[in-house]
Amino acid sequence: MASSDYNSTSAIHPIPTFFYGLRAMFYLVTPSESSFENTNQVPNYVAGATPHFFIMIVLETLILYSKGKELRLNDKITSIGAGLYSEMLGLLGLRTLAMTLYVKVYSDYRIYELPWESTYTWILMALGFDFLYYWFHRLAHEVNFLWNTHQTHHSSEDYTLPTALRQSATQAYASAFMYLPMALFIPPSVYAVHRQLNLLYQFWIHTELVDNIGPLEYILNTPSHHRVHHGRNPYCIDKNYAAVLIIWDRMFGTFQPELKEEKVVYGLVHPVNTFDSNAIQFTHYGTFLKNFLTTPGFMNKIKFLLCGPGWMPGTPRLGNREDIPAIQQPATVYNPTVSNLLNAYVLVHFLMATTIYNLAVYHHLTIPTTAVVASCVFVLTSLTCFGYLFDKRSFGKIVEFLRCAICSSIWYRYSGFISEWLKLDERIVMGMCCFFVLSALFWPLGATDSSSKKKSS
Repeated sequence: MASSDYNSTSAIHPIPTFFYGLRAMFYLVTPSESSFENTNQVPNYVAGATPHFFIMIVLETLILYSKGKELRLNDKITSIGAGLYSEMLGLLGLRTLAMTLYVKVYSDYRIYELPWESTYTWILMALGFDFLYYWFHRLAHEVNFLWNTHQTHHSSEDYTLPTALRQSATQAYASAFMYLPMALFIPPSVYAVHRQLNLLYQFWIHTELVDNIGPLEYILNTPSHHRVHHGRNPYCIDKNYAAVLIIWDRMFGTFQPELKEEKVVYGLVHPVNTFDSNAIQFTHYGTFLKNFLTTPGFMNKIKFLLCGPGWMPGTPRLGNREDIPAIQQPATVYNPTVSNLLNAYVLVHFLMATTIYNLAVYHHLTIPTTAVVASCVFVLTSLTCFGYLFDKRSFGKIVEFLRCAICSSIWYRYSGFISEWLKLDERIVMGMCCFFVLSALFWPLGATDSSSKKKSS
């Protein structure tokens, strides 16, 4: 096949049907139905899975509610918002580095061309991608400068399905080079399929509702195995890096079964204590830079970059296990108390922001780039304000008022364009404009108390 067949790096256009998208979430698609000649034919499996994300999240929430579990809306919205934050870069065309590099290596440097339609090629990529993911994931935990790009995913102190969506906006750049060995002989279209299927499989394992799945626990990564990975208990640190197949951890000495006698406590060893989407994504970079500059000696600075996040001069490569803070049971989580009214307010606005983002995703090939950028700015601004409100920042109410006031004026001034861009009836657009006006006038009936507290989990 001519290399010109792989000159598109935007690719991934069609959206799978509902049941096809459901099967894709569990990697239950056959090679024959998921093999494509070029990247433009590869479905957007992630977009196709979006309805299933929300259906499964609602079902999990209802089950947890029936069991008397506390439902922390602040954490759920922050996690889903981080997923939107991450995906927005791809929507804006800013996260095509991995695909661009893969296409470049395959087009110019491949040493052999495996047939794209072969079942053996499909299986080889599934195994190869999963193997290389294990090693990148391990490096992202054990190499300090890479930990910057991954720590966002571990910042939630809950372990529910929304936690799976709490993704880093920068990790795709860090991992872009990891899969290039496969480009020496496997076509980009096969890579484009498995990079999505591998990611989607990891969604369902982020739950406490599934205890054990029997003999498959020996082969597959499961909720039990991944709960250990997300734990900050000393026995959980740097364990179970697998995506789909837990065999890699068993082979390379990083496997750790879940201990039933010790409840797993989730989150970072040093919690971020915020629901601000920007801080969750980027605050660690500032801490990293500060610690790098204050580390004495040139060689120690090099070690600081390449050793584990817990390393300090004079300690082992991954730091001293004894320095990991002891777990107190019951554990406390960052959970500022806000009114039910504020929770309802943020939920409604969050659903609106998510809907607008999904409309931009669905129509992004046929609408102006300006519309896509405007949609992303709206979503990002909204997520920022929601974080301020959940954190009970002193200026949160003012910022939210300004957001609603500005949005109402923009939606009124450009109602015709917005209606055309998002394919909405203009009456709906004007209704949303009125909604923002009412929200601005309604404010600040929620979150009048600026204090916060921690609650036991």
